[in-house]
Amino acid sequence: MALQPLDMDYYVHSDCWLKYSSGYAGPFTGVNPTSAEIFGAIRALSVQYKVPVEIIGAVCFQESGAYQYGADGFVVHNLTECRALYYGAAGAPPGLGLMQLTGSTAEAFNLNRLVTDWRYNLEAGVEVLKQKRDYAISLDPSSLQTIENANWNVLENWRYALAHYNGYSIPENPYVASVCGLIASPPARLSGLFSGVTLTRPQDVIAGFVYGKGFAVKPDNSWLYYNGLTYYGAAHLGIMVNPANASYVSSSQKCNFTYSGNSYFALIYDYSAGYQECATAGFIGYSASLTFHAQAASPMATHVAYIYNTNVGRYTEAMAILNQQL
Repeated sequence: MALQPLDMDYYVHSDCWLKYSSGYAGPFTGVNPTSAEIFGAIRALSVQYKVPVEIIGAVCFQESGAYQYGADGFVVHNLTECRALYYGAAGAPPGLGLMQLTGSTAEAFNLNRLVTDWRYNLEAGVEVLKQKRDYAISLDPSSLQTIENANWNVLENWRYALAHYNGYSIPENPYVASVCGLIASPPARLSGLFSGVTLTRPQDVIAGFVYGKGFAVKPDNSWLYYNGLTYYGAAHLGIMVNPANASYVSSSQKCNFTYSGNSYFALIYDYSAGYQECATAGFIGYSASLTFHAQAASPMATHVAYIYNTNVGRYTEAMAILNQQL
């Protein structure tokens, strides 16, 4: 399904620094990618940079509504910053495109491509998210750093990274709560990318929590604080791809999965064709084996299997089939 135009004022304005004064080559106008294209790119970047799908998707929506171009086809950009630049009151450039990189952060990338290439814009934003997380972790004791790096897919471990992406402050930048709210209740535009999950706040787990102090969360619900104390509170795993779970049976063009516990069903996502390629799979029970078939849209396509846990009502991106014709 194609993304719908933004319902807001047009982005071309008479005092538009981007169009009239930036000197960028452009073009400044274009057509938004489909939601399937954006979702596929987000999933691929999640694997490449080890940033959870939920984090990427929620930040993308928070920044731009998940649009590269506005209702008039002009690139989405921060209108206030752009007008200020036009009158010489701010540093270049304004927030641009899907991920709204701005100022010196944006200048570390190819500015023309941030405007004209939505894939490049998205990847640049994910790269910055990873950089912000690495920086936030570097401030923690080494014992916490090891745990955080090993558990990048625990969503609670991204709180400080989100703050640094938009501007770290004490008390916490409201941006963090906004992004977490989108993860808890995804808007329609993110439908199909992930289902909602409410993240646990550190102050609700750690006694006497001080914002800015390091903590690391493990999938077993243990929270390790910078002072060496351990607390317990709900931890939430983000969608993650694990190619090691795949076993190929090329002769019969099928792929087998074995999972323990709960009840599941699966479907295939083709990065190039979206959800058009679906698995013929039913429900499985405890320690059962799931076999499914799919016809790829093209040879050497990239697929992902989604396992739906019916007990908790949530999809998990369980494995990837990379460059493999099913």
